[in-house]
Amino acid sequence: MAEDSHFASSERMNTKEINLAHNEILNHAFLTEILKKIPYVLGVLNDYRQFIFYNDEYFKSMGQDPNTLELGLRPGELFGCIHAGTAGGCGTSHNCRYCGAVNVFLKAQKSKNKVTDEAMLTLKKGDSFIAMDVEVTVSPFIYNNNNYYILSMMDINHKKMQTYLERAFFHDSVNVISGLRGVLQLLVQTSENENRELLETSLSAVSHLLDTFGQYKTMFKAESGEIELNPMLFDPASFMNDLVKRALGIDIDKKIHFDLRLSPADDLMCADRILLDRVLFNMLKNAIEASQSNSIIIFSYEKTDKYLFKVQNSGYIPEEVQARIFQRSFSTKGKGRGIGSYSMKLLAEKYLKGRVYFISDTIEGTALFCELPLCDKKKSSSP
Repeated sequence: MAEDSHFASSERMNTKEINLAHNEILNHAFLTEILKKIPYVLGVLNDYRQFIFYNDEYFKSMGQDPNTLELGLRPGELFGCIHAGTAGGCGTSHNCRYCGAVNVFLKAQKSKNKVTDEAMLTLKKGDSFIAMDVEVTVSPFIYNNNNYYILSMMDINHKKMQTYLERAFFHDSVNVISGLRGVLQLLVQTSENENRELLETSLSAVSHLLDTFGQYKTMFKAESGEIELNPMLFDPASFMNDLVKRALGIDIDKKIHFDLRLSPADDLMCADRILLDRVLFNMLKNAIEASQSNSIIIFSYEKTDKYLFKVQNSGYIPEEVQARIFQRSFSTKGKGRGIGSYSMKLLAEKYLKGRVYFISDTIEGTALFCELPLCDKKKSSSP
């Protein structure tokens, strides 16, 4: 490591060597044509992290004329990183030790494999600064016995901001609604008879709203791969009774009745209770929405060499809907719906390692099944 660097090497190719490498890439017409067509910022670097080629998208994003091409710069120098002004240039300051972009390059250079990671950049633009979140990918290749690296950078500012806002929204909303539910619970306990029924209805609505936020929060984490399983022992009978109690508040006017069936009824089960709750609650919700007023929904549980839950209603699912029922965003209720059925499949099969499926015909109606493997009770936590 050179004396003018606190991290990556400051050594560079000279201008003559850079131009030779640039011409070498240009002589590979097929490669350069592909690189030019890729619809995001991309370039080719040498072993010293210097650009020897940029694609057209770079010039569009930077608002520059291709004829002003300046070769030999490093990424931070090209984009205007505030830490690239040291004597050794981009990658050599103390701060560069923690830069995602330079670390992706060094890992790819060492492993000789493609590496992708996120980087947070602070760029100087005139008298102001711009914060950017980018996804950086470096893919090594060898051409004419020389090492080269394809660098691509994708702007993920919108994605990162959306993630932040969604998390903040869920967190703040759940806190407010939880507080409101606590107040309503206290009022129900201390209210006079004439107000009690109204307060209980309000409490049910708020609890349902809290459940809905919980469903979306779990779905968001599941899509992002952020869920960590927490298997625990619990009583399926009380678990199912709690689900039914909450489900009754979904559509009070329908006056749905539930027929609970358990076999055996006195044995604990082991699973991630929160995720299973999300799956089964959506099954109950779908059954209620598909049922006529005063219908009976069968909610059963059976334990053999596996756990098996079934929710059965009298409604029939048309064949054209059956083929798409578990697709994300598909819904018979309009655009922006369809997450519930998809989430059942995702949570049960990807995380709980089980299976969700259904049987539907015009005679028996529709039965939704959630099948889970028996888990090791020794590895479970207490409820």
